[in-house]
Amino acid sequence: MDMCLNCTETTKDFASKASPNSLFYCTERENFKWIFNEDGHNYSWNILVIIRSVASPCIVLLNTLAIITMQNTNISRKKWTILLSSMAVTDLLIGVLDIPATVTVDVLIVYRVSFQYICHLDWANFCLSNILLACSVYHLTAIALERYVAIRRWMDYQVIARRSRLRKLALATWLWTIFTACPAFIMQDLRVSRNAVKAWMLSELVVITGCLILILYFYLVVLLEVRKSKIADIRRFNVLITKKAEYKIATTTALLSFVAFFSFLPAGTAFIFVDIFPVIQTNQYFIFRSTQSLAQLNSLLNPILYCFRNPQFWKVLKEMVGIKGNTDFQPWLKRTRHNQENITNYSLKDKRRVEKHKNLSKSKSFSEGFLSDPNRKMEMLPRRSLSYPIPRCEARATFIDGQKQQAR
Repeated sequence: MDMCLNCTETTKDFASKASPNSLFYCTERENFKWIFNEDGHNYSWNILVIIRSVASPCIVLLNTLAIITMQNTNISRKKWTILLSSMAVTDLLIGVLDIPATVTVDVLIVYRVSFQYICHLDWANFCLSNILLACSVYHLTAIALERYVAIRRWMDYQVIARRSRLRKLALATWLWTIFTACPAFIMQDLRVSRNAVKAWMLSELVVITGCLILILYFYLVVLLEVRKSKIADIRRFNVLITKKAEYKIATTTALLSFVAFFSFLPAGTAFIFVDIFPVIQTNQYFIFRSTQSLAQLNSLLNPILYCFRNPQFWKVLKEMVGIKGNTDFQPWLKRTRHNQENITNYSLKDKRRVEKHKNLSKSKSFSEGFLSDPNRKMEMLPRRSLSYPIPRCEARATFIDGQKQQAR
């Protein structure tokens, strides 16, 4: 692999723009060129190096905690941990291999050290980065599909989303990454036509763009389905729980869609229009590194959005660390100054009724606890189970029988 340094007259397009600065590029990636500043000041590159240097250990720490926590026996039985664990491994590899290699190449280029090894390291880093980032996008698509099935087809979720199928889906994600990302680099090493290599990479970019659109569609459907779900005649504290859950799901949905879409889309846009716009041509390598950094930082946000916003995940993590949570905390009675007025609206009778219902649900079935509670009235309707929907006629018969027993 060859390189060109101090090539101010290499091409007609860059001769006027590069002078009096120096131009550096590798022959394997001529469309990504580095224009040196003769004064030696490269502040923008130093900022990118610092950001990635700080992000790399944070990515490793968060994803390692996520993997260890999801392997805990209390939470490993959850189906959603299968795909999240696989994605956490991908993000961990990005923090361990991809980002340090990118920082190393940039530092060597900025300080003009070891030019004989830069092109080899840059090509290896380019291949590794594309493979891992594509794998991350495919994992995000698989997770969005799993949540779409869980919300849209909740009655058939236990049948459709079996643990074996989710494991196969995670394995298929890795295999699909190898099938779509690796051939372009193999063709490049075999000296295949550049047009053929670029056509394959464009097709891969189309697939990734389609995955981003699917992620946006799946989470939009999830948000609409959650907002359509209504529970009739519920009490005030249940209204707070429902509204808070809807707000959290809406916030998470917006964050997931925004982060996934705007982390990977700039890199693809720069790759498509690199030969069209002069602005991109004169700053090709810096634009590529900037968009690549956005995609790499997505590995820092993934464990925060998918794992650390999950209450079950936090509970298991605190148990592993040895932190005991507050057992008296109630989600609808959040003790903050902002919600102090809402707390006073709940009477002591309501709180005792909730505690009594919780004790009954621990020792008895729902029907026994419902019928044995004399304080519970018709306004407290049972919630529909996710695995077994209660027909209206059966629920009405249960209420009538309960009234008869209370009358006796």
